[in-house]
Amino acid sequence: MAVLATVLFMPALTRAATVIGSLPYTISAPGVYELKSNLTANGTIGITVQAANVVINLNGFTLAQGETGPENQKDGIDISADNVTIRNATISDFQSGVSVTGSQCKAQDLKLLGNAGNGVLLFSGNDNTVVNCFIIGRNGVPDNLGIFVRSGSGDLVKDNQISETSGGIDSTFASGCAFVHNYVANSFRGLDRSTSDYYQGNVVTGCHFAFTGGNVIGAENGGN
Repeated sequence: MAVLATVLFMPALTRAATVIGSLPYTISAPGVYELKSNLTANGTIGITVQAANVVINLNGFTLAQGETGPENQKDGIDISADNVTIRNATISDFQSGVSVTGSQCKAQDLKLLGNAGNGVLLFSGNDNTVVNCFIIGRNGVPDNLGIFVRSGSGDLVKDNQISETSGGIDSTFASGCAFVHNYVANSFRGLDRSTSDYYQGNVVTGCHFAFTGGNVIGAENGGN
């Protein structure tokens, strides 16, 4: 009986991922989604996620915005649901590469290049994670931030490399977040945190202001 049950459930466990074949694309059902090629948006949001419990594996491909003028205010991936993971892609030339208003979401192993507003925007929600992302912004553009924790609490920002932004990591409006082992270079500001945030093991170099606010843990942080 146990063997029969295993056989019956195998199709559900091995169900193929849904392929995102063109932009714009809206996800309205839970599941696993993936890219099989580079995709370009033309003045639209790239991928909109409206369903909880979603994993998007972009398989190392690129999402790019084709309209890069100042009138373009569209995000690469817009997440308005909980428990969504985005991983393994290059996202370039959008307003925000990834924008999150849900909770328990993760942006992981991303290259976020030349996005005009933010590499990652955690606009609201709690317990979100940004880990192992490589972010190059548009230094000299006002309010161009590598990672902007706009509000919420309990977020973790860890092991990210950020450069060429007006601000590397900003969480001045959030609370109770942690910033661990990030590297920020060649930006106007390094790490700006709220009074209830904590940080450990971060390195800031080539920035006018290295660390502002927050509570340091240990003596591992270093900056100019």
